[in-house]
Amino acid sequence: MGSIYSNAIITIAAVAAKTSSDGCFVKDKWSDICLVVTDSKNKEYLIGARVLDMKGIADSPASFEEAYPLLKRGWVLQERLLSPRLLQCNYGEFTFECLEASHCECRSISIIPHPGAGSQRFDKVNFTWRKRLFVQSQGARDARRDMAMTYWKCVVRTYMQLRLKETSDALPAIAGLAQYLSRYVESDYVAGLWKEFLPTEMLWFAMPVVYKLSPKPRPKDTTAPSWSWTSVAMGPAIEYINCNRTVAFPTSENFLEVALKEIYCESESPLNSFGRVRLAYLRIDMILYPWYIRRFCYKHGHTRYRNRMDLYTHRPNPNVQCHTSIAGLPIHGGVELNFDAKQTNEGTEFEPFDYCVDGLKPCALAPVFLLHALHREGPVSSIDVFLILLRTTPQHGKPNCYKRIGLMKLEMNGAEKRSWEATINGQISMVREEFWLFLMRVAELVLTMYRTWFTQATHSSFRTVDGDPDMLCKVLTVGDHP
Repeated sequence: MGSIYSNAIITIAAVAAKTSSDGCFVKDKWSDICLVVTDSKNKEYLIGARVLDMKGIADSPASFEEAYPLLKRGWVLQERLLSPRLLQCNYGEFTFECLEASHCECRSISIIPHPGAGSQRFDKVNFTWRKRLFVQSQGARDARRDMAMTYWKCVVRTYMQLRLKETSDALPAIAGLAQYLSRYVESDYVAGLWKEFLPTEMLWFAMPVVYKLSPKPRPKDTTAPSWSWTSVAMGPAIEYINCNRTVAFPTSENFLEVALKEIYCESESPLNSFGRVRLAYLRIDMILYPWYIRRFCYKHGHTRYRNRMDLYTHRPNPNVQCHTSIAGLPIHGGVELNFDAKQTNEGTEFEPFDYCVDGLKPCALAPVFLLHALHREGPVSSIDVFLILLRTTPQHGKPNCYKRIGLMKLEMNGAEKRSWEATINGQISMVREEFWLFLMRVAELVLTMYRTWFTQATHSSFRTVDGDPDMLCKVLTVGDHP
């Protein structure tokens, strides 16, 4: 599909059409006005005018979708960006883009959608980037690759806010653009990420476009691994943790660069490494920290906790009335928790507090594992980034499997600043193991064995079942059952 559009002479896009049968000309638009003007020498001039009825102006996300329905479709993004020349039939005018110039009939500085604040998040990915990449291709290799990666992240952010009828098309619908950028990135493609940049690309998180919007369930028919953003339902913007050294954070350590031992990705089609994935996994050897996420009860849950969940830490009022025998971590800095999907659909099991003032849906804890991925240190502040993992069933002969369920950022400033090791202060029994992150399709968790292992590792008050915790401690894996 990508080669068809990239080799076209010109692509004509009916961006204002709501269906495939609507065509390029909008039927409900007011007719153009044609005026005849005569000068002092009785010479006639024809003047054309169009009625501005505000229907083609996007000043909000809702009005953008109403004015430009074609641009909200996931498959269309790569078709638009790969075409060498693009003629767009908008609601009230025609626009033309190519690698050399862009023009619209209203002579606006920016190509549609314009004007309106609601359209800005869709206008950052355009032909300008392709021209800059082409020019940069003649320059230094590192600069070219950095620019290509910056462009890719902008593409991902925009792409995930679009719509796909089939969620399994998340990888195929952007495969053509990934193949085009591969010549500039110069790295193997791994299920929406780039192999050479994987330690930093794994530090993505799903940010709802609408504030306080709860995460959607992870699509059941996804063929992407849980550590890839393509396994998440379309809708949220995908953001990345900045791993570059800055003046504010001169020290930066990415622990995944050393811990990542093997990257394997096998495509469904041997002829297309950019499409759907048949098998993918990561082999990692590093320390995991078994801990908990907390679900707040309705009575005392704060609005600042998205989906009423947070890392389990020691908190002051108004939650002091709800208590359990497990002490929370003494963290006084800022904790930012971003879940990839709705936790009730991820297989996360919550255990109610010993005592909670709300008996309907009480405060509860769920066991998870924290993978310390990044540390950034500055004179007055520090940032630690963790992948949040959930233990799953063994797969493909690998006994230690997990899946990723979210990303957490811990920021400490001033007197609050201290190392992660000093923060946990022996409260968490860390475990160093070799484990696997597998392909995510259907999460089938062995909760009884997992609970037994977790109980022994953390000395928690969770109920135990018969099992062999010593055997389970030997191997840890993050995986998703294919």
